[in-house]
Amino acid sequence: MTFRHSSIGALLGILAILPGGAADAATNVGVTSAVNPRATGTQLGGAPRTLVLGKKVFYNERIKTSAGGMVQLLLLDGSAFTIGPGSELRIDKFVYDPNRKTGKMVANFVKGAFRFVGGSLSKNRGGVTIRTSIATLGVRGGVVSGRVDQSGHQGNFNFLFGDQMAVGTNCSGIAISSCRRIKRVFQNGNTVHVNPAGHLDLRRTSRQDIAAVQKALAGKKGKSGGARRKPTSGTVARSGIGRENSGNSPQNTAPPPKSAVKTTSVVEVETVVVRPDAAAADESRAKIITVETVAVKARLIEAAPSYTINTAPPLVIQDGWRTGLLGGSPAYDYTDEGKIENGRLSENTASPGGSVPWRTGHFSFTDGRNFDGSAFSGRGYVSSDEKFFFYEMDGAAGPSNDGSDAFFILGGKAPVRTAASGNTRIYNIHPDMLQGTAIPFGFNANIGSGAPAMISAFYLKEQTSGNIGIYQDAASSRSVTLQASLLIDGTGRGQHSYVMVHAGTVFDTGDGNGPRISTALRGSFRSDGPEMIAAFAGRVDTLQGPEKNFFFGDNMENFVIGNDPRHEGSFHISYANPLTPSITVRDYGTTHLATLSSTTSAASLPAQSSRLMNGFAAGFMERGSPFPAISKVMSSGVLDTEILFNASSNRLRANLNLNDYSDPAIDLYVLAFGSDPSRTGSGHSAFLDDNTYAAIHNREGTSIRFSNGTSANFPAAPVGSENPNTYFLGSELVPVTNFAANVNFCNCKFLEWGYWGGRLKYEDPANPGSARKDYAHLNTWAAGVITAAANWPASGSATYQGHVIGNVMNALPGAGGRYLAAGNFNMSWNFASRTGNAAISNFDGRNMSAPSLFQSTGSTSQTFEGLLGNGETAFGKIIGAFAAGPDSPVQGAIGQFEYSETGYTAVGNIISEKTN
Repeated sequence: MTFRHSSIGALLGILAILPGGAADAATNVGVTSAVNPRATGTQLGGAPRTLVLGKKVFYNERIKTSAGGMVQLLLLDGSAFTIGPGSELRIDKFVYDPNRKTGKMVANFVKGAFRFVGGSLSKNRGGVTIRTSIATLGVRGGVVSGRVDQSGHQGNFNFLFGDQMAVGTNCSGIAISSCRRIKRVFQNGNTVHVNPAGHLDLRRTSRQDIAAVQKALAGKKGKSGGARRKPTSGTVARSGIGRENSGNSPQNTAPPPKSAVKTTSVVEVETVVVRPDAAAADESRAKIITVETVAVKARLIEAAPSYTINTAPPLVIQDGWRTGLLGGSPAYDYTDEGKIENGRLSENTASPGGSVPWRTGHFSFTDGRNFDGSAFSGRGYVSSDEKFFFYEMDGAAGPSNDGSDAFFILGGKAPVRTAASGNTRIYNIHPDMLQGTAIPFGFNANIGSGAPAMISAFYLKEQTSGNIGIYQDAASSRSVTLQASLLIDGTGRGQHSYVMVHAGTVFDTGDGNGPRISTALRGSFRSDGPEMIAAFAGRVDTLQGPEKNFFFGDNMENFVIGNDPRHEGSFHISYANPLTPSITVRDYGTTHLATLSSTTSAASLPAQSSRLMNGFAAGFMERGSPFPAISKVMSSGVLDTEILFNASSNRLRANLNLNDYSDPAIDLYVLAFGSDPSRTGSGHSAFLDDNTYAAIHNREGTSIRFSNGTSANFPAAPVGSENPNTYFLGSELVPVTNFAANVNFCNCKFLEWGYWGGRLKYEDPANPGSARKDYAHLNTWAAGVITAAANWPASGSATYQGHVIGNVMNALPGAGGRYLAAGNFNMSWNFASRTGNAAISNFDGRNMSAPSLFQSTGSTSQTFEGLLGNGETAFGKIIGAFAAGPDSPVQGAIGQFEYSETGYTAVGNIISEKTN
């Protein structure tokens, strides 16, 4: 058979002409030039054969050495492979035109150690590719060695001589150009280490690197090459070498199989050679080390001279960077092109530009550079798969740094998996570097940087099916997010307290940008007892990357959240005291990195029970205008507090009906929180399990009823607007008890209690046209599944133990202030007579009792009540109800209390459990 010359290069490596003139279907690609026992070769469809010196090696033959063996292969183009003991090699592709000295070779090195000396093929671009279990190598005109450790998860590759060695990981094909990560080395004496995560580290080759390969390639028995007996001339004569060299195969060698060989198309292994810009024209390539240049896009948000908040009319803040407000206009919030090269992320420009270090994980740095050469310090994070990056920088390094050069950089790939399965994702939310506080979304100047706050994880509970953020109808399961922080530091007038709640629904608008978090943020704080309340409000947004996605990484592993200048613009603090100095921060911003910590499957989550609970709520409403005043607000009955938990939608709805007992102008506050398919309203809520939930105001359900019969409603308005700014959360989300020494908090898992507060702004009925603001901070509530009186036991008695928690307004000399306090609660109840007694102890240093409790008026009443005092001049009241538990319809007792003495008032809630 005759072939045209142009076909030889494509076919010679596939079909070889044997000495006898017949075409052998098994293709010879080389010969064994050195063998130490024991090494075998296994052709496709054939039995293993023992390799001896001079034996032909065939295409796709698996060459394998034992624990004491070694083999060297000399290929047709002059290339040489040496593989050590316990190694395995296969030549997957060999195309060679001996006239033109061109072609390609792909070798598959499965395990062990090797040395490769390049022949004619390696002199061509992309001529030699060596695939291993951990990386793919491209070799050009060189000598390389490598070793994959026994686990098959990491190893080293040494560039000993030649033009170039390229090492790539996370490859989608044979070619180096298909690899996700690539490092190219042009200077010999360098090693690329591949770690178990597929990351590449470039360093100088050490003596240990060379020694490790030498030891792996050497025989195991001294200088005998692994043979048990040192070879002699006699053993060589008896080895069959002469017969093999003369073309006569040993009698015990199985003939190669006669199956047809299929040709395959040639694959381009390498198409790009990087020539570093830093190399001078007369500089030798042998002195250059470089890595693959990777183009990236990044969003940059910089400090601006002024920051505009999107209000009506717009609010302009000078030097907004002082309070974390970066961007604010297209000139300071933009997308730019960049490149990753030589371990740095820099501007993609020929002229000198800004750059920062590039390495995986969390790191701090001081060697960032601006376009003008000035230094930056800051923090960076690059995900382990290098599909997400985020940098925070705080300006010029050194004592003169004022933060005016602050900026953020973020970017990365959109998720490829957004399918929902009902799992709960837990993210670590990292501090804002510019603000210097560990409390998310808080401002250091108001809440302090070292306060011992309880900070919850950042939760994302997925819906049960479909794609995260896309919902079939109003009643379908929702993907929700939740995060809260609570601080109650100290007791009495020196107490410092703070609460912040974010709860909302993840949504996807279907525009191709994927899921997004954008929801209300609400909270309040009191710097100490004598100070008035301040309330927080704003919107938290996931920041878009340059490719418009909000989550990053294949499985939504990362995001950045805070105040996105493209949306609401800022967080806002409102003070009850109208005389608060103007220098106090009112508008501010924070930005936080979030990284996926763990995922809990739906089957492993704690109980999430759909149920209706009722109970009591109590606290104080505080205002600074039109005149300073404090009102006591409480439920009038057990049905005035209602919480509806809906597990199928991951949401909840809460309603608090609170009578104002101090302000004659106000009759009733109706406060609504959250949302549920069975109720109207568009409030924000998250219900992850029976202990983990919170909600933000529901505008449509919130109103104020005045004593003259008129009402003030809170119409729909953009989130972050004035009406209303309230929050509701359970105590187990952020459990804080350090402020109450010697108090035994009830571990009543079938009951719920927690906090509510915020700010309401409405028109003052006594002053038409003027605004009135009512503030509430860490007021309390308690709820359970209330038992009707008909289901109370008809006989017997029971004792109950638990705690009370409530707010104090103390005007006594030297103790003036408002603060939270807790105490112990004990009650005895006789079900036959429907009477009992109760005592509250160690509440803010006070003891009080209710010696005569009785069922409230009416035989069907679900509540009990009684006067509360200290036996002297104090007076107050308890009202409560029994709640069902897993063991009894009256296993719990909840309620509310009020207590007053000269210059002192307390109001709060009761939570207790039956002990007998």
